[in-house]
Amino acid sequence: MVENALIPLDKEAMDQLRAGKFGDKFILMDFSAALQMLKNGRSVTRVGWRKLDIQVFAIEEKSYERMDGIKITSMQSLYMVKPVQDSENNIIGYNQFPFVPSSESLFADDWVVVEPVI
Repeated sequence: MVENALIPLDKEAMDQLRAGKFGDKFILMDFSAALQMLKNGRSVTRVGWRKLDIQVFAIEEKSYERMDGIKITSMQSLYMVKPVQDSENNIIGYNQFPFVPSSESLFADDWVVVEPVI
């Protein structure tokens, strides 16, 4: 049931998922279900990435008109957020960049919904 995937995960829950102790409270999704969550405005991550702070989110379509009158519509895009850490491993900010899923991520079934970090 994908509806269960709407439960946001915190660090403790993520650790339980990695340890295989998630029972029926959380659901691991394949990429198609994760993509649906992204389309619904949720942030997702993979258990296999081992960091709750690495997340993927979608940016909605935007339309604008250029100065010459041509209307431009940008497509919905996926972005990844990764933490920036100082020399003592404290998170001091986040980098955001376009996300193109690898074939491993496309076929993975360890996607989960998380609370957005930014």
